[in-house]
Amino acid sequence: MDFDWMGALLGAVVGAAFTAGLGYVAYRRERSRVEKAAINELIRELGERRAFAIDGPRLIPDAENGQDFPQLNVSVLSVRERIRETRSKLVRHEQAQRALTAMIQACNRYLERSAGDPPRYWILAIELRDELHARLQETGLKGAADATRPGDLAFDD
Repeated sequence: MDFDWMGALLGAVVGAAFTAGLGYVAYRRERSRVEKAAINELIRELGERRAFAIDGPRLIPDAENGQDFPQLNVSVLSVRERIRETRSKLVRHEQAQRALTAMIQACNRYLERSAGDPPRYWILAIELRDELHARLQETGLKGAADATRPGDLAFDD
C-alpha cells in the first residue's frame, strides 16, 4: 500500500495552516497599526483645534449675534464627525469605543446646552474641551494616556 499521498496531504494541510496563521498575525499587526494611527490622528487634530484654545470661562452676552458662537458650533460638529470616523476604525477595542461614544455624547450635550443658553457657550466649550481630554485618556490605547489637551497645540507660544 502506497502512503505517499498521505504525506502530501499532511504537508498541504500543515502548509495551509501555517500560511493562514501568518496571515492572521499580519492582519492583527496591520489592524493594530491602523487603530493606533487613527487614535493618534484624533489626538493631534483635537490638540490643534483653535476652537478649544479657550482662556478663562466667561459669559458672552448676545453671543448668538456674534460670529464666534456659530463657528465654534461648526467646529464641534466637525470634531464629532472625526470622533465617529475614528470609532469606526477601532474594531477590537471596546473600552476605546465606549470612550469615543461618550465623546460624541459630550459634543451633543454641548450643542444642545449652548443652543439653549448662548451666553454660556464659552463656559460650556471649556467643559467640553476638558471632557474630551478626559475621555481620550479613558480609551486605554497607547499614547492616549499622554494626550495633549484639545486646543493646546493650536497656536505657537
